[in-house]
Amino acid sequence: MLENTMYKLKNEKKLNVGYFGGSVTFGACASDRDKTSWRALTTKFLKEQFKDANITAQNAAISGTGTGYALFRMEEDLLKYNPDLVFIEFSLNDIYQQYSVEESVWFYEMVLRRIYEHNKNVDIIMAFITDRTYVGGTYKTKDAHEKLAAHYGIPTVDFGAALDAELKRTGNDIGMYIADWVHPTDAGYKVYADEMQRFLLSNLVAGEEMTAKELPKPISKNLKIGKVTTRLPEKDNTIILKGYTEDNSAWGGTLCPNWSKNAGDECILEFDGTYIGAWIESRPKGEAPENLVAEIDGKIYGPFCCIKHDCSLIHITMARDLTDTHHTVKIINRDGGKYRLVKIFTA
Repeated sequence: MLENTMYKLKNEKKLNVGYFGGSVTFGACASDRDKTSWRALTTKFLKEQFKDANITAQNAAISGTGTGYALFRMEEDLLKYNPDLVFIEFSLNDIYQQYSVEESVWFYEMVLRRIYEHNKNVDIIMAFITDRTYVGGTYKTKDAHEKLAAHYGIPTVDFGAALDAELKRTGNDIGMYIADWVHPTDAGYKVYADEMQRFLLSNLVAGEEMTAKELPKPISKNLKIGKVTTRLPEKDNTIILKGYTEDNSAWGGTLCPNWSKNAGDECILEFDGTYIGAWIESRPKGEAPENLVAEIDGKIYGPFCCIKHDCSLIHITMARDLTDTHHTVKIINRDGGKYRLVKIFTA
């Protein structure tokens, strides 16, 4: 029951809504993502239902991203807007990002606990999307995230099940609802939005007061919540890039920094903590390195898979169980594959 959300709407006459997810939450392939996406239609529904409340909505969704990337951007993209109600959709992108189930749950649990740490009265709804492979079925991160939701008492809304029911009811071809492999058409977005509206109508129940969330014991071990850091190699003068250059061949002529394409290129940095990862771009496809490694305190980690078939951006975890001390790192391009080092994540 979304009693805290209802209390804000009825008693304080205001609500800050955050949409935190990937391209489907962003509104990719909608005719107008700010009017016909499920996100936009859900905000419209809330404003129509509560006309006397000041409802603001923050689109904190970024295409192609999963829970790992979300953890390192949530302060800037979501939490600084102080949301009272957060819709989260990352489970399918965690499959696309090639996270293991255990790693996906680890990231997602940190995201959830950080949101609750920021606002103990926040309401969260976890949404599950589908694609042409999984419609009418399930997938491993969805199953794991449903268990995570149950552990934290977080409601879930299954857009995939709603789409499957629509297909069976109408007999329509899936192409009417999914434009490519995963992104909905306007008709598909309406199916998702209608399902969310049904959930909201059933669960927006008036509460007499705000109730702070009591967090259960974590499922995952070694959670990092308050120590996460994002570093931009081109702006951080403590990061040394050897052999990296600017390149304009990957994004239609746009000149981008931090491209490596030579065997032996190195990125050298230091950090304190137990985790290091990177957000990399391996466009054009087929040129990604197959022998990218990290030398951490003299020990080699990797090689890491830099090949992502549905798009070119991938989050790579290099190590996440290091001793909680100071570390020296060399990221080494051993085979001369082409990639861009976009961001470095440490915790």
